[in-house]
Amino acid sequence: MSRSSLAAPLAATVVCLAAAPAVAGASVPVGPGLNAGGATVDVLVDPSGTAADVAWRAPDTTGAADRYAFNACRVTLTRTPLRCDRTPQRLGSILDANGAAKSLGPVRLLRQADGRTYVVTDQAGKWLWERPTGATSFGPVRQLSAQGGTTERTTPVLTRDGASILFPAWGSFGASVSSAPIAGDAALTSNTILDRTAANGAANPASNDVAPLADGSTIAVVSGAGGNPHLYRLPAGGDPNLTTAWGTAARVPGVTGRSALGANAGTAFLATRTSGGLEVRKTTGATFGPPVTTATGATPNLQVDVSPGARALVVGTLGSSSLRAVVSRTAGASFSTSQVAADEPIGQPALSVGDDGRGLAVWTGRGGEVRMAPIAPGPQLVRRGGFGLEVPAGCLSGAALTQLRLSTVRRLRSGSRIRSVEFLVDGRRVGTDRRAPYSLSFKLPASAKAKAKAKITARITVVRRDRTTSRTTVLANVAPCGAPSGS
Repeated sequence: MSRSSLAAPLAATVVCLAAAPAVAGASVPVGPGLNAGGATVDVLVDPSGTAADVAWRAPDTTGAADRYAFNACRVTLTRTPLRCDRTPQRLGSILDANGAAKSLGPVRLLRQADGRTYVVTDQAGKWLWERPTGATSFGPVRQLSAQGGTTERTTPVLTRDGASILFPAWGSFGASVSSAPIAGDAALTSNTILDRTAANGAANPASNDVAPLADGSTIAVVSGAGGNPHLYRLPAGGDPNLTTAWGTAARVPGVTGRSALGANAGTAFLATRTSGGLEVRKTTGATFGPPVTTATGATPNLQVDVSPGARALVVGTLGSSSLRAVVSRTAGASFSTSQVAADEPIGQPALSVGDDGRGLAVWTGRGGEVRMAPIAPGPQLVRRGGFGLEVPAGCLSGAALTQLRLSTVRRLRSGSRIRSVEFLVDGRRVGTDRRAPYSLSFKLPASAKAKAKAKITARITVVRRDRTTSRTTVLANVAPCGAPSGS
């Protein structure tokens, strides 16, 4: 899924060990939902990882005009316990010419590079609610296209320029990709039918995901009920309204299970169901390479969500009475499995992460109640001279406190002790700790926020038995969230 337009190029980050699994936290209710199958909830985390938008299909009420409405709210992820920042906004219904409420399809959250945020649905037409940059509420619904959707699981994405929304769909007709301009000119809406026979051996497809890439091309992966995914590519320079023919379908090598696709900043990731769990691949040239990670467990909902800067991604959800997320906070270089919630029913979960790896999971629980729980960013460990410096995974948030911690990788010699640990950012001291566990919380200096990477240093002074001292310096280069590349 590419849910943000004009994603920033990947900045340099440290190569570190995968974080240990996070401890499960208690989930909290969001509000009454509608447990009617399909994508009834969605979540989209800000690039900073400090806040998120949540949208969900509301339950039926006695008022016909409210019967099929969506609800939406903002959630501050640094607040404990989690809750909507204000009373959820009821987005209202879509009415037909006779004033009757139309049935709503799946809910989807998308965001432009300038902060404009959309709630989108694709059934009985393509519809959009917009929240302007800096605003606190969504405006009235408007129709993008009269062309209706055909599935409960469509996953719309923004084109790279943010001018249109791509709607992948599938059904007895095969698989298709529609393009609807955000300006709402239905006459410009176009539709491409992909080759059903080539992709699925004459069987109806069971999934279809589409992703625009940084080189200007667009790819789609179509899977049948038994898997057998095929890759389609719309060449760079092709018409964004899809009038250019897509290339010939190519079987994804080594993959048999159903798949989900996501991309940002030029790299696409493919998550695939296996008999024992899931596996993840990423693009290598014109196709996908071998698995970069695997995870075991039931997979009730397979999805890929990539942060706007592509520094973090969450892949799949494992478990039906618990929720575990397979997360990378190193742009796909390493993955870890995080426990998000446990001992409660999990229905159709949706997950999203920011560039620092902080995220949020939302799902439909018992009785249709919508619930949420955080995906906490795990630390990276940088080693040198017997010491390990734990720094935030992914990137440094400019809004939230940054936590640094020193750990000993191997024991000190007998009679030696740590006298002090100085913490520095770009050579400037931000604090000193003289007691275990030698940690510091601080806000990233303004001077470091605009750099491609910040130099985080721990300077450890050790006193030996003979009272001589030694000094060890551990350095980590970590990109601030949203930093430019190459500066």
